[in-house]
Amino acid sequence: MGDSRITIAVSKSLITHSVNRKDNSLITICHDSPADTSLRELFERATVECENRTPCTLWSLLIDHDGVSIWDCTMHPPKDVTDWPLGTFAETTGLRSKTLFDAGWFPSGKIYILANDVSIHDAIGVSQDKYDDRQYNNQQIIQDASDNIQTRVQLVGNDLPLGQSQMPSQVLSAVTKRFMDDHQDAEQALAAAKMEQRRNKMKATAKERERNRKLDERIQKLDQQAQGKSKTVSEQVQRMLIKSRATGRPELQQHDRLYFRCLVLDGIDDESAVKEEYRYFSPQDTMGRIASSFTVSADKQTELLVRRRVMPALMEHCDGIAFDYRRLPTLQRLHEAVFQGFISEFDRLVIRVYDADNEAPTASVEEVDSFTIENTESGGESMPIDADCPQVATNTKNSCAKDGFEVATGPVYDRIMLQFTALDAKSKGKKPSAAAVKVRQMQMKSKATGDAKRIKNVMDRFFVELIMAVDDGNNVTLTSSHIFLARTDTIERILADFPAHLCGSGWNNEFLVVTESALHRVTDTNMPLAEAERRGILKCFDPIILRIYKES
Repeated sequence: MGDSRITIAVSKSLITHSVNRKDNSLITICHDSPADTSLRELFERATVECENRTPCTLWSLLIDHDGVSIWDCTMHPPKDVTDWPLGTFAETTGLRSKTLFDAGWFPSGKIYILANDVSIHDAIGVSQDKYDDRQYNNQQIIQDASDNIQTRVQLVGNDLPLGQSQMPSQVLSAVTKRFMDDHQDAEQALAAAKMEQRRNKMKATAKERERNRKLDERIQKLDQQAQGKSKTVSEQVQRMLIKSRATGRPELQQHDRLYFRCLVLDGIDDESAVKEEYRYFSPQDTMGRIASSFTVSADKQTELLVRRRVMPALMEHCDGIAFDYRRLPTLQRLHEAVFQGFISEFDRLVIRVYDADNEAPTASVEEVDSFTIENTESGGESMPIDADCPQVATNTKNSCAKDGFEVATGPVYDRIMLQFTALDAKSKGKKPSAAAVKVRQMQMKSKATGDAKRIKNVMDRFFVELIMAVDDGNNVTLTSSHIFLARTDTIERILADFPAHLCGSGWNNEFLVVTESALHRVTDTNMPLAEAERRGILKCFDPIILRIYKES
């Protein structure tokens, strides 16, 4: 820690008998000791010269003289510490000891050893009045100081006449009033900025509604022209026509393609800049990739719009428009938009081409309707959102999405459950250990069949135990095999990759999963396997039952 330098002043009357007891002369010495030295050790080690020029310890002075006082003058005011070395902290160690550091004498300290009849103030040569804070208790001094301040200072924000005495509350109120004008100006500026922001938002909303109205009129006009030129065909024939004329990435296999009618609009008012194309995309493509696949000039941007129906209760806020258009998020994948109900295969996608410097992008499907925001900001209540319409607001689109599976009940499913339990004899009894589960997974990986050329990385494979349940109406036969697919593949992809499991025409199929010792029917077979695993419907290495049954 270091050493402490202690300055010790001792009265001469304690050292020699030839000096008058009333003599205030002192002998000063300096002593260096470690900061962890006790007070007892300090007084035993520090020495002064007596009248015979023999060294004399301070401890002997304290013992030989009864009338001795010790003062700590390290800080003001001086403190009487006579009892420290002689009583309270007389030991060198233990609880009854005190170090120089604890005494506050580090890195330096100052001690006066005086006779009892010598005043500490006389010894240090300073008047007591100099250190007493009497000026704060003298009313005359306070009044003189107040008069002096009043004749020189006028508080800003105080209306009292100059020179008049002021109460503390009046002084504080003057400080408050000083910034009151600035506060009012700031509030007015903030209110004006909010009003301007609301006006701009209302203008943008009106402009967007007008753009949606023109867009809908143009699309309806194009549909009428197309109907007048061609004969009416069935929906199935139209889909076949779209598939035959659609363009896209040729490396995509047939079962990985989703077909759409794409209408490219370069400007709302320019009727000539319209063309409709048939395209197919991968379910893993994002909306940004789809929009950027259309060729436009370098100074323009594209966005993908979908048509949605407006609730009847909200049509009065949309100027009677029954449909409007919203932008799909750039990072949203195609299979997610299909699963959430925003679009479906063979629907029309509107690709809007616009100038980002002069035009604003269309509101996203994840944003709340602008008319609801305006009504809320103006002090009214926001309009209710219909939970059956997933495109109206973000907070309802997830609630419209189904869970993807439902409970399957009935005698047929009871028989399937009994045979499934009997199929795996190892499932009875104790729960398998972690090592046994690991071994089973390794065996499944080695025996599983699938498209290894398409899914080269093992980490991208999703292994399942496919259990075929053939129901001919009288009996149900179960067979098991191990297969793997890509984690991005849909559940329905099993039928395309393993067609040998199908029984031909006249047979239907459904997928069943076992959860909590019960059978559940998969209602959304377009769900990717990774999404099914995330939602707890089907995990990797779990069994999935493909029930094949005759049409009733």
